[in-house]
Amino acid sequence: MKAIKIASGFAVTALAAAITGQAAAADTETSYTFYGTMSAGAVFDFKGDDTRDVDTLESDNGDNDIDEGDFYGLMMDLDVVHGPFSANISIDGIKTAGDQTAEVTVNDIIVTDGPISFGQVGEVTVTDEYIGVEELDMDDGNDFEPDVGIRYSANGLSIQLEGADDDSTDAETADDVIDFGVGVNYHYEMDALKLDVEGQYLDNGNQGGETTSSTFVGLAATYDLGKVAIKAAINNTAGDGEIAVTKTIDDVDVTLFDFTEVAVQVDVNITDTISAYVAALSSTGTVKADGVNVLEDIDTADIDGYNPVEVEVGASAGFGSITVSGYYYMDNWDDSGDILYGKLAYAQDAYAAYADVEVDDLDAEEIDSPAIGLGVSYTSEVGVVYAADYDYQSKKEKADVSTTNKIELSASYSF
Repeated sequence: MKAIKIASGFAVTALAAAITGQAAAADTETSYTFYGTMSAGAVFDFKGDDTRDVDTLESDNGDNDIDEGDFYGLMMDLDVVHGPFSANISIDGIKTAGDQTAEVTVNDIIVTDGPISFGQVGEVTVTDEYIGVEELDMDDGNDFEPDVGIRYSANGLSIQLEGADDDSTDAETADDVIDFGVGVNYHYEMDALKLDVEGQYLDNGNQGGETTSSTFVGLAATYDLGKVAIKAAINNTAGDGEIAVTKTIDDVDVTLFDFTEVAVQVDVNITDTISAYVAALSSTGTVKADGVNVLEDIDTADIDGYNPVEVEVGASAGFGSITVSGYYYMDNWDDSGDILYGKLAYAQDAYAAYADVEVDDLDAEEIDSPAIGLGVSYTSEVGVVYAADYDYQSKKEKADVSTTNKIELSASYSF
């Protein structure tokens, strides 16, 4: 992926025009989409210093492709197809804290010839992020995401040669370079059943005169009966460290090799407006931390083991204009982790309101005080959202966070 930053809006316009003109001249198919967002408002903070501020605000952009957390921006996606060649060009004009630039990024350059494709084809693996809900997620970093690949796909089978966009031959960095890999996935569907079997082999291409390698294998299945859907997945990462998983244990980052995940999720649609789910995830791994016992003060693990078990139960029910939802998340760490969240929401025509509460670390000796949110909004005929939000929390016990007590009045628009 190559990125070019452009400071001038005229340069962005000229580039877009040049691309469109060239595309027409070369009989190339093009399509483009614009995304934009702006949110401005006044924040009154009462947590002790009584601060007030009028500024652009971080946006909740919903399905907008501009990332949530950007202050405002305009983005254009341009898709280009010429015979077997396809690519995407994104022009992003994003305003974040202290930074206002335009950036042109070229993505997804792929050539497809029947069952054969090559270029930025992505990964064939899917079991690394097969299951995920509000707080519980499988680790999407325990497989290899290639920069370049040569893929053959037919009859549910995908196999590709893959590697990283790095030609380093420095022996000191050789272990971090993946110059050779093979990825395989077989996808099968029959009636209510979907099945994926996959694997990866990766090595450093003998850079530095010594080969180091890793493997990833996974199996996942979904059985969907309509009212009830069951998903299950298992995968394992092993080897010398081309793939390494980083986890935080008691505020300490540790690196895991030989990492295994087993996850199950059951979704139940009781009616069209009432649903529930339960998900469970068990992870195990060997901890490596340069010979330092970073886990010596953690009762639930030792230097050789990482074995959390996580469970989450949630439900949502709609009654006309009112929706009630919530979840409870728990893990087997002794002193932190459990979360209880509930929300009551109202939506009718142009009006909406909500009240939510979250309590963290329910199984700790000192439970966090509830984080409370209240809000109302009105959407005008042209789609502008006028909102008032109030957030309050006295203090988080396990973090250096002072009282939250603020009101935010905002106006926003996104497309």
